[in-house]
Amino acid sequence: MSSSLLKISNLSSSYGPVNVLNKLSIEVHAGELVALVGANGAGKTTLLRCISGVQKITSGHIYFSDKEISHLSTDQIVSCGISQSPEGRQVFAPLSVADNLLLGAYSLRKKTLKTKEQQTHAIENIYQLFPILKEKQAHSAGTLSGGQQQMLAIGRALMAQPSLLLLDEPSMGLAPLLVKEIFSIIKKLNEQGTTVLLVEQNAKMALSIANRAYVIETGQVTLSGNADELLGNKAIQRAYLGHSL
Repeated sequence: MSSSLLKISNLSSSYGPVNVLNKLSIEVHAGELVALVGANGAGKTTLLRCISGVQKITSGHIYFSDKEISHLSTDQIVSCGISQSPEGRQVFAPLSVADNLLLGAYSLRKKTLKTKEQQTHAIENIYQLFPILKEKQAHSAGTLSGGQQQMLAIGRALMAQPSLLLLDEPSMGLAPLLVKEIFSIIKKLNEQGTTVLLVEQNAKMALSIANRAYVIETGQVTLSGNADELLGNKAIQRAYLGHSL
């Protein structure tokens, strides 16, 4: 088994008096694609927000590459090698596609992306992954379709050159053909060496590309295991796939 890249132990987090995560524990090994599935409100997005440093934790620990990052700031966490493509895409609508991508590399500007040539090379790598973004590079992000904005959000996250990529609901609001394309790209990124933690309402698609998965209900892990096994689990099928296959 590959080494543990991300380890979360007994993590709890609240929004005011409402406890959203309750002593939740998961692990992600280097090179894996791990899916988090569960109903709306289960705590999946909150978990990603905690990992990214956006949401404060009330107890528990988050370790990344054997370093505790539980109370680091978001920019420090990005510098450690974690980057997130958020739910709802959240692109900077007035800015061009190219400028959105450059913003994704902001934390590295004093590190690996020191020169304009290096920045250009990094963007070209994103354009190879998402050719439509190269065609639209001068267009404002707000003029892109939903699928193109999702590609831009993922590309922006990749500009930080993360060891761990967090993806929050990448299929949200997309047509089925675009969903298939996005998931194909996520699988390709993982095969190329990027470790991925995927939060996704489309449980069938998520489990079809993941190595392992965790089922989260009311802020706790209720089931975990090999993604293929969970995909064949009748209880999972009834709860999240709508029927038994």
